[in-house]
Amino acid sequence: MNLAQRIHGLDLARAVAIFGMIYAHLTQFSFPGANLPHGYSSALFAVLAGASVSIMVHRGHRLPQLLLRGVIIMAIGLFLMSTQTGIVVVLNSIAWILFLMGPVAAWPVPRIAVLVAALVVVGPGLAAAVLAADIYNETVSGVYPLLAWLAYGAAGVLIHRALLDRRAAQAVALVVGALAVGLSYRFRYPEGYGTDPGKVIGAGAANGHFIEDYLDIAPHSGGLADVVLSIAFAVAVISLCLLLCSLKPAAQVTYPVRAVGSMALTVYVAHVLFTGWVVFGEVGEPAPADSYSSAELSAASDIPWPQYQEMVANSQGYDGLYGKEEAWWDRGVTPPPSTEGVGQVGVSADDWYFWETVGVSVVFASAWRWRFRRGPVEELVARAVKAGS
Repeated sequence: MNLAQRIHGLDLARAVAIFGMIYAHLTQFSFPGANLPHGYSSALFAVLAGASVSIMVHRGHRLPQLLLRGVIIMAIGLFLMSTQTGIVVVLNSIAWILFLMGPVAAWPVPRIAVLVAALVVVGPGLAAAVLAADIYNETVSGVYPLLAWLAYGAAGVLIHRALLDRRAAQAVALVVGALAVGLSYRFRYPEGYGTDPGKVIGAGAANGHFIEDYLDIAPHSGGLADVVLSIAFAVAVISLCLLLCSLKPAAQVTYPVRAVGSMALTVYVAHVLFTGWVVFGEVGEPAPADSYSSAELSAASDIPWPQYQEMVANSQGYDGLYGKEEAWWDRGVTPPPSTEGVGQVGVSADDWYFWETVGVSVVFASAWRWRFRRGPVEELVARAVKAGS
């Protein structure tokens, strides 16, 4: 493999991750398998970040360059968090993968595999222990629990080192991963997931019982089943994309989608800004009423937005906020739309924002890649890293 060239299968997988996150943020479709993007897409993005770190290390990037790149990615993430309120931005967790996975990329493959296994086992245990102690910590047990995301990053390093050029192993990984995800679907996404206001699933929905929280399968819970299945999904998707792009006709046909994957950071930043400024109407405000589903309209009418803002402003951290939200539950009042699901804006299924975002992304990325090597944001990051090195 010529490491000076882009790896088409990984670009295709990045596009799958980006489109999956856009789907999770902007839609509430109902068809068999419709919930798969929820939770799995961001984890796939993290696994691919780990693979990218490994590729950069083996192409000669030095650790200070990776650290600087991580600082820039985190700064972008903090900026995006300040511009909107509906999406839980994943870039800060991706930055930690850049901070910590550089040295791991140079380890022997068996040692990397041991690290992945240790993170998969220990991370959910730490998160469950914190929750059992009635403590909420965003880094340990939030929407993107750190040790779970480091497990995804380490799994990405392992994929680059052990799976990238092995077609037979990719075929086996695809079958095993697809079976695991398919057989667990109805447990991970029970009836009413994402639409029933009484079923808040994911971070913050833990019950404080160590064993149940440790084994949790819900998306973004950071439970053992969640982490294992997220890695299985990522390995299956990456294997499928690598196998497809090993066929020249398939690689050519998928160029427009691969172009999106080659500038995933640009598309992600544009999506979050578009969602915050256009879908929400203006920065920091909830989406217009006509953009919510009927279930969310009912929820929104129970707690007026100004009251919810006041509740947030007067809370001492997440512990205080969740306590006040629980008080609303005790009164028989449905929480506001922002507590339904994880990182979902709540645009109805018949809204075209998703299709518009995907269409514009494909057209722009295809045209841009025809002329330029990197996407606009990727180019700015690369120049900043070069200037600071």
